[in-house]
Amino acid sequence: MSTHRVRSPGSDVPGALTDDAPMTNLATDAETLAARGTTSWGAPPTRTLAVPRWVVLVAIVGAEVLVALASSRSPQVAAAHALLVTLVAGYALLKRDLVLSACVLAYLPGSEVLWRQARASIPYQWGPYLAIGISLFCLVLVVTRTSGHGKLALLYIGLLAPGALITISTASGGEARNVISFALAGPLALAVGVALLSQVRVARWLYRRLLWVMLIGTVGPLAFAVSRIQDYIVNTGEIDFATESNFVTSGGFGPVQVSSILGLGVLAAILLVIAESALVPRLVAGSLGLALAVQSLLTFSRGGMFSVAIAAAGLTVALTRDRANRTRVWVVIALVLTVGYFVVIPRVDAFTEGAFKERFTDTQTSRTDLAANDFAIFRRNVLFGVGPGMTKFQRLSYDVCELRNDDCDDEASSHTEFTRSLGEHGLLGAGAVVVLAVLAVRVLTRRGVDRAVGVTFMLWAGAQMLYANLRIVAVPVAFALAFMRVGEPEPEPEPDATSSDPGASQD
Repeated sequence: MSTHRVRSPGSDVPGALTDDAPMTNLATDAETLAARGTTSWGAPPTRTLAVPRWVVLVAIVGAEVLVALASSRSPQVAAAHALLVTLVAGYALLKRDLVLSACVLAYLPGSEVLWRQARASIPYQWGPYLAIGISLFCLVLVVTRTSGHGKLALLYIGLLAPGALITISTASGGEARNVISFALAGPLALAVGVALLSQVRVARWLYRRLLWVMLIGTVGPLAFAVSRIQDYIVNTGEIDFATESNFVTSGGFGPVQVSSILGLGVLAAILLVIAESALVPRLVAGSLGLALAVQSLLTFSRGGMFSVAIAAAGLTVALTRDRANRTRVWVVIALVLTVGYFVVIPRVDAFTEGAFKERFTDTQTSRTDLAANDFAIFRRNVLFGVGPGMTKFQRLSYDVCELRNDDCDDEASSHTEFTRSLGEHGLLGAGAVVVLAVLAVRVLTRRGVDRAVGVTFMLWAGAQMLYANLRIVAVPVAFALAFMRVGEPEPEPEPDATSSDPGASQD
């Protein structure tokens, strides 16, 4: 599989991309791909659909809802769904199809939460494992190189890896593997994801497709939660809303994780409303985003929509200089704020009999205490930390937890990735945090037409790591997507060539 170098497009144009690192095009015109020997990487869609595209989108959304409803009745359906996603990923890797592989990565965040809601009989970390496998195989078999960003990301996980020896020396064999996997699967998925996606460029049609895949994937957890709410109301008559996160409205799984994935769906919907040119697909995306936002708020986990607000604010600022999209983004943000403040919030507050307002105006959180505990552990174990996954055993020792019936499962562990790295990895963890900061700054200060995409995903991922670690694969996937280039590269010079990239007609 050959690779090629893409020049920095429009170096003499203000705001043009300036990164001259080798860049793999996931999508361009079919003739150019064939000439370069990269036909298996995909080409723009050339067939005309017999039905409108929005009909196809609605049908796929309906199929996702049916899968979620069936999963809410049978965990075996969720397991079969996980197997199907795995088989599709395997097919993409066998074909060395980077486009399909990227679509599977975009679909994983919502699917992982659905599998966990349904208690599917698969490994708990199957989502991160699958993301790691896809990224590694594509990196080795298709891209076959590592960019500067990728090398930094691999340094990040390299700094965290030695801490596993501390955990192994403390915990028993099987338990040590589980604890290490819980703590490091997310960081490893982040590292290899950045190493892969920092080297690819997607055409705008594929960018929109990835957003649709991500959005549709989050419909599954939404439909699952709604189904469980209906069952609960039928059986008990009403939902008791207090001032804590609600497991009923999150489908019986962690409200923090469910609200986060629903929030990512809202973010994808916002980006689609801006990116889509056709009215009906924009309305479909907007409607799904509204439903996801309402359900995220109903989980009473505040971080889900707060992360969206931070990312949306960054998106607005990043697009202020983009004349083509500036007006649209201001209209979208203004519409979102208006509908949210005057329609959604009053109705949610009324549905919860005032508990919503009390919950979301309360600024108290236990995460500050957990973060302070991480710092205290770091001061006592500066050099090497206590090992990945072991901060929760500092209040009650690992030996004591082995004697308890619950194995200390209910003991709170770190919720902030940055302080977790300090407490569990010591000075090497501090170095890893610095590397993450450098990677984030590179995205946030990037110039070019795709800066807004990078800023949006990076701010969302950063906000998630601040309050919910890397416990769902959505966070490392979003962090990696921030490095993906969006837009057509400058066409290679040809004799007497005066036209632009022929693939641009697909935008």
